Amino acid sequence: MTEEIKAAETLERRGYRACIVGDLASVVYGSDVVVSDLYIAVTDNELQSALKTLLERGFSEEPQTKLQYMGSTPKESNSGWPGYRLRRQPRSRDTVGVLLMPATFWNLDLDERSFWSDTLLFPRSKCRFPRLEAYVNGKISSVNSGALHKLTKLSSF
Repeated sequence: MTEEIKAAETLERRGYRACIVGDLASVVYGSDVVVSDLYIAVTDNELQSALKTLLERGFSEEPQTKLQYMGSTPKESNSGWPGYRLRRQPRSRDTVGVLLMPATFWNLDLDERSFWSDTLLFPRSKCRFPRLEAYVNGKISSVNSGALHKLTKLSSF
């Protein structure tokens, strides 16, 4: 996954408001999930520019047809997600890719003020991750209001 990590480091060096989310962020915070791809959330208005930067650095967009990448949200690219799936060229034998996605898809606010308070650089690297509180709060805010209402009702007993 070295080449994929370099994608996150490139975006950091170039000053993009981006951070690693998904499987790898879960592992950093103690999960034993298997990392399948490197998910990078980028502030929405920088997504196209970040894509261009990685394409210039030897990545190419890879169409994704697996059901796990298809959803009911509008497609921004041919990957099925509201973002882009990239692979380093030339391709290695593994199937690891980079999923470059808008931060709002992860319910993260990466505006200038929140970016500095809600993300941090991982020690000994140039990879940025969301702080645990911001990451969990983003996931919680994605719970639909009906489920949240039921949880509130149950906790009042």
